[in-house]
This record gives sequence, structure tokens and C-alpha cells, in this order.
Amino acid sequence: MGIDIAEAYRALESSEFLPYFQPQVQLRSGQLTGFEVLARWNHATKGIILPDDFIPFAEQDGWIDALTHQILDRAFRSALQLPGSLQLSINISPTQFRDRSLAKQFEEVSGLTGFPLARVMVEITESALTEDLAQARLIAGELKELGCKLTLDDFGTGYSSLRHLQSLPFDELKVDKSFVSSMVQKRDSRKIVAAVVGLGQSLGLTTVAEGVEACEQAEMLLWLGCDIGQGWLFGRPEPAESLPAVLSAPREKSATSIAFPWKNLSMGGMEGLPAQKLAQLQAVYDGAQVGLGFLDRDLRFVNLNKRLADFAQRPVEEHVGRTVQEMVPDIFPRFESYLHRALKGESISGLEINVPATETSSARTSLVSYQPARDEAGEVVGVSVAVLDFTARKKAEESLHQYERVVEGLEEMIVVVDRDYRYVLANHSFLANRATTKEQLLGSLVSDFVGNEVFETLVKGKLDDCFVGSVVKYEMKSQFPALGERDLLVTYIPIQVSGGVTGAACVLRDLTDMKKAERSLHESEERYLLLLNSTAEAIYGIDLNGICTFCNPASLRLLGYAKTDDMLGKNMHALAHHSYADGSPYPMESCKIFVAIRKGEGTHVTDEVMWRQDGTSFPVEYWSYPMHKAGALVGAVITFLDVSDRMQDKQSIN
Repeated sequence: MGIDIAEAYRALESSEFLPYFQPQVQLRSGQLTGFEVLARWNHATKGIILPDDFIPFAEQDGWIDALTHQILDRAFRSALQLPGSLQLSINISPTQFRDRSLAKQFEEVSGLTGFPLARVMVEITESALTEDLAQARLIAGELKELGCKLTLDDFGTGYSSLRHLQSLPFDELKVDKSFVSSMVQKRDSRKIVAAVVGLGQSLGLTTVAEGVEACEQAEMLLWLGCDIGQGWLFGRPEPAESLPAVLSAPREKSATSIAFPWKNLSMGGMEGLPAQKLAQLQAVYDGAQVGLGFLDRDLRFVNLNKRLADFAQRPVEEHVGRTVQEMVPDIFPRFESYLHRALKGESISGLEINVPATETSSARTSLVSYQPARDEAGEVVGVSVAVLDFTARKKAEESLHQYERVVEGLEEMIVVVDRDYRYVLANHSFLANRATTKEQLLGSLVSDFVGNEVFETLVKGKLDDCFVGSVVKYEMKSQFPALGERDLLVTYIPIQVSGGVTGAACVLRDLTDMKKAERSLHESEERYLLLLNSTAEAIYGIDLNGICTFCNPASLRLLGYAKTDDMLGKNMHALAHHSYADGSPYPMESCKIFVAIRKGEGTHVTDEVMWRQDGTSFPVEYWSYPMHKAGALVGAVITFLDVSDRMQDKQSIN
């Protein structure tokens, strides 16, 4: 439509040009940050006319300055009702940005209205900078001195010279709505938006996206790290009288949760600059205790850390740009299908890959994760790889299984207790004697089974000693559901993993029957000693070497010794049976007692002598009985009598 200049000036005199205010919103929080001021012509007969229909004529016919002055004055006055934290963005024509009086005009309107220029953002298109960059730099400097901020508007649609960004002191960078409106559908638009936002972040500029009309667009912009959104999704341009309603309207975050199911980064990770994010990612890669890497769609290494490179025993530099198949051709077929599944969008976790031993390395087991990596539209652009060396743990698991198989059949009761005093393993004997199941026992506290008092006063301290590396043994009494009270020998053995004690293997031996046997044996020994000591016959015992193992008082008396230690441990043949009656040597090999012992037989002799400690002898009659233990011959018991009186009586008769 054509605009007559006389009609335009009449409209200016009638104040028909009005500022409309479109909200600008912080994408992360949903909070209002300000408004862009947009000119509207409230024509007397035609109604509201949009700026595209009159701005070109204002620039062409020279009434753009008057129009700007009127819009500024009315916008500043209307904005005085706004909270002080909100700013106004004012569009400036390229022709005005060549006018050295522009800064003075802003200063004059600010003085008349009282609106501070520190809350004003002046929007400049790149076309305003192409003819005389030096002049533009002077005007920009004057505006900045007044407190105004500068926005480079519609970046990416004109010359898009990085020289412009570098030359002028911009505070904001605006992404043109033509890219924003198509970014969800078009990959090229999406990549341009990502590049502009990334550029703004790298230069420390606030990034503003125009033309946001859908939640998907807002969420994608937020994921890319864009700061401010403007468009019909957040509000249409409104006249000044509607500002109170706009301010009071409830606002929520534009994206409380990212709608895209492929999003795998937290919102906190979006707040850094690209260089900061890259540095953070590299630090994660280098510091991770697992092998990490990223593969493109051709399965070429884009990035990886040293741990991942070590799996192929080749440096990081040799991996970058090469395919996985090139780096590990021998084992690549084992996981190739999983990589292709990840490229189709499937997450692969917990995959075990066994690598056989080679001449230069031992066999190992790796636990592998392949996760599809997606761009801002959900398209899979590669695979994120994580590899954990599972060899030591696999061996530990196999050792644990072997341990479980070994202890399962033992008669001793065996349980494993961790450092939190909880049962983590038990064999069948323990479960049966405790009348419980693995489901009931494992994970339970020791105090639940032995009682809190016994645990605190006895068991806990012993376990604590074990946890510092000591083997602990002690005896205790314990109640068993089916057996009643039992005497136990308890042994705690520390379980060490990677140099630290992680738990205790507890071996419980039931000593009840053995204790009863010991008590019975003790009683038998007492009766035996009473019988041994009360008889008039001399009795002593010897082992297979003739060493005295016991003797009774009668044998001490007849042989002339005062105490048992004089005989115990001595060779009885050398001590009391070394010679014949005439004093000639009696070789041990010829001794009837030892001949009988070696044959395992008993013997009875009536015509030999025994020798006393004082060197005198006396005639004896003796009996030798073989002594067995556990079915084996261990020695003999010797009984002898002094037959001196009998020999004298025999001589008298003769």
C-alpha cells in the first residue's frame, strides 16, 4: 500500500503511531525479562497498520526520525509503570544509525520522560553497518556512554560478518525468526540456530530467539543454550493499556522438563559456554575410571580417553579418525551388531566382552555400554562408548562362586559378614542349624540373630578386631532353635579386597559333643588314675622307642625313685632293665618286652631282674601288654612284681 507523506505527517500530529509491547522471556525460568517495542499505526479509517507497510516509506520520505521520536516518547512513558528489572528493546532503522544525532535523540527523550537509558536495548541490523563501519562504531560508542545496550538483530540473514560482531560493543545477539520457525522440521535451520547460539555464548553475549511459537521450539532452544525467547508462545504484541494484564498473567517455565525422550544432558550442563562445556567434557573423559569414547555414524573415533585407547594397546592419537574395526579387527565382529543397534537408537548396557590372552597381554573381561548420541532434534549422530575393565571383578566373582561351592558342603557353619555387620553369605549348615533361609538371613543384622546384648558385649568387638586385619578365635554359647544351647568355637577371618578388609568370614564349630567327650574322658582319667595309684602292682607305660610315658607310685617305690619326673621321658630299658642278674649287659634288641612290642604281642616273663636307682637289683615277674590308639600300635603297658620273697621261699624248700 502507498503512504502519502501529507497523510503521514497528519498521523504524526494526531499521535496515531503507537508502541506495542511484545514479551521477552527467560527460557530457563519462564520469567519476564522485558519487551520489544514494535510500532503500530492506528489509522483513522484503516485501523491498525503493521510496520512493514509504513516503515519503508518513513525511511524513504525522511519522516523516520519523527516517527522514532514519537514511538520512543510514548514507549518510555508507558514503561514507567513496569518493574525496574524489565528492559525495552528499540528497533533502529539502518538509515538512523548513520545519523550522529541518534544518541542525542535518545538522551533527549529519556530526559523528557524520566525513563533510564540503562534499561534500553537498541536493536541494530547488519545492513546498518555495511556502508560506514567507522561511523557506526562512533554512534554505538555514544549510545553505550549513555547507558544503552546494543543488540545485533536478525543475525544470519544478511551479511553475517564476524567483523561486525568484533567491531561493535554488542550485548545481545538475536536469532532470526525464519530459522527458529523451521528448526524443528529442517536440519539446516537447526544447525544454523545452534551455530548462532554457540557463537553468542562463546563471545559472552546474551542470545535471543525471535518467532518462538511452539513448545518444541522453546525446548530445543533451551537445550541448545539460548537465553531469551520471544514470540507468540510467550505473548503477542500488546498496546500499553494491556501491560498490567501482561504483568499479572501467570507464567511457568517454558520447559520444566525437556519433552524429547533422547535428551541425555541435565539443564545445568546447558548454562556453560561451549568452550567451558568442551573443557568439562574433556576433564570428565581424562579423569574417568572407565574407558570413554565417541564414535560417529561411520564408527570412527571422534574422541576418546587414554583408558579406552589402552584396551587396544595403542595411543589416543592413532585412534582419532580411524574406525573401530581398524583398531581392534580381531574382536570387532563380537560387538559390531551392538554398535549398529545403537546407531538405530537402542541403548546397550551391561554387555560382557571376553578378550583372549595374547603374547603381550593376559586375557581380560570388559563390561561395555553403547548409548546412541543424539542432536537437538533427536537424530542419532553417533555412539557414546563406555568400557570398564571387569577382569578383576570377574575373577573375584569366580573365586566367590568357588568359595560358595566349597563351603556349601562343609559341616562347619560358615557365614560372611560385611563391615555394616550384615550377613552377605551363608552355607547350608548354618542355615539348617539356625532354622532359617537365605532370603530371611542375607541382608539382616547379626544382632537380629544373636540378640543385641550378646552382639554389643561380645560379638561386635571381636568383629571390629577382625575388620582391622586380625584373625580372631573365641568360644561362646549360643541358642539354636532345634538344638538348644550349644558350645561354639568361633573363628573370624578377615576378607581383604584391594588392600582393605571388606568383611569377615565367620567359621562356627559346634564343640558341644566334643566338650561332653572331654568331660567324660576327664572323668575316666580320674578313675583310671585312682585305680592306677591304688594298686600294689608296679605299672608303667612306654612308647615304641622305650620312653616312659606314665608310671604309678608302686613302680617308683620298687625302683627307688621319689617322683614321677625321675622316670617320665627316660628310656626304661636303660633305666631299670639294662643288665642280666649276673650284671652282664642286656641288649635292648634282645629284651623280651621290645621284641613283643614290635610284634604287637603281649609277653609274660618270670625270671629276670629290675635295677633300682641305687644300683641294686631284685628279681621280678612282669607282664607286657601292647597299647593301641586309633587302631595303631603306640607302645606297651608293663606290670611287674618284686618276687624276692617267692625266690627265698623256693630256696628254703630246696
